[in-house]
Amino acid sequence: AGENANNANIWVSSGSSLASLFEINGTYQQTANFSGAVGETAPQCIQACDGEWYDDGTGPQIDICGECGGSCAYPDIIVPDDYSTIQQALNSAVDGNVVYVRQGTYYENINFNGKNISLIGEDRETTIINGNNAGNVVTLHNFNYTEQTVIEKFTITNGQEGISMQDAGSPSVKNCIIKNISGGDDGGIYIAGDNRGSSPLIESCLIFNNSVTHDQGGGIRVASNNGNSSATIINSTIVSNYPDGVHAYGTSVNVTNSIIWNNPLTTSNNGNQA
Repeated sequence: AGENANNANIWVSSGSSLASLFEINGTYQQTANFSGAVGETAPQCIQACDGEWYDDGTGPQIDICGECGGSCAYPDIIVPDDYSTIQQALNSAVDGNVVYVRQGTYYENINFNGKNISLIGEDRETTIINGNNAGNVVTLHNFNYTEQTVIEKFTITNGQEGISMQDAGSPSVKNCIIKNISGGDDGGIYIAGDNRGSSPLIESCLIFNNSVTHDQGGGIRVASNNGNSSATIINSTIVSNYPDGVHAYGTSVNVTNSIIWNNPLTTSNNGNQA
């Protein structure tokens, strides 16, 4: 059934049959029925290249699994349907949960508080976490977060620090916009820690117009006295940050297929490794 999906029609299961649906102005129109049995258990998650969908018995629902061909992940908690704030959803979630956030502006400073959770926005342009110009917009501190911890499809803005990761293990930040962070010491993304360290993946992100109050940081700042913290940056654009696009202290940063441009200092390093 997955092979039948394309950018127009998507197939979702309904009991032991498949229905073809077409999205028209946000409304799912049934265009065809297929009443033949689909094995003993009808598939419940069929992917389309322009989005993922599933049928939970009440009709087609949007899924947030990501790339076409990937495995499906159903949201455990939806904001604001289940909780009005992202922090309330994170507080309620348990390890392995997927928290899906519908588009809108959420005036919050959120903390993962030691939980491996996937936090997925509906659209990075319109799902906004606004930090009220106070502190960290997103905090991941003092816990060995794994690859299960994902922040994806958000605009993160208007904080003194954007995403702060200290001794935070290996979370991922994907397909996010981090902008207009100012008034703090570190900038858009801060990665640090000398104990377990922090080694996140930053992928397909736009990081721009962030600044710090001193001479280190701006876009991304990576700091470690013993090399335990590092970063991998892939397919990202880091522009118009002050003073650094990427600043590394005492550690290394791996950058692949990314644009670092129009920052007073494109990259700078103070420490042992380039």
